[in-house]
Amino acid sequence: MTDAASPRASTTRVLLAVRPRLMREMLGRLIRRHPALHLVGQVDDPARLEACVAAGAPECVVMSMDDAGRLDPRLRHVRRRYPGLRLVALSPGGRLLRPGPHAEPVAVDTAADLLETLCAPGPDPAGEPGEGP
Repeated sequence: MTDAASPRASTTRVLLAVRPRLMREMLGRLIRRHPALHLVGQVDDPARLEACVAAGAPECVVMSMDDAGRLDPRLRHVRRRYPGLRLVALSPGGRLLRPGPHAEPVAVDTAADLLETLCAPGPDPAGEPGEGP
């Protein structure tokens, strides 16, 4: 996990758990430049996700899905242990998804939409993008 500079007041703490390195680096730069966001770390190995969440205390995780559009199964355990954790998922096609009001995935198509999603207060509705009933 790579820690960023110290957090600013009134910021949302974000952890990147995105496998494609290029995407992780681009998202990291975007998040670091936003005054209301603080990048607490980056992880490329899902096996280290829970340890990184515990160490960085993020409010939101941006995580990549596998090629079939599923999230790593370890995420369910992390979400149970940290129920207030918000999630934005990177789909195999490169779209960012977040849970909608009824847990259906809602596309986040622009950088502005991503930043707005990350800055929004409060936890996600129940469910995760890419999770079946």
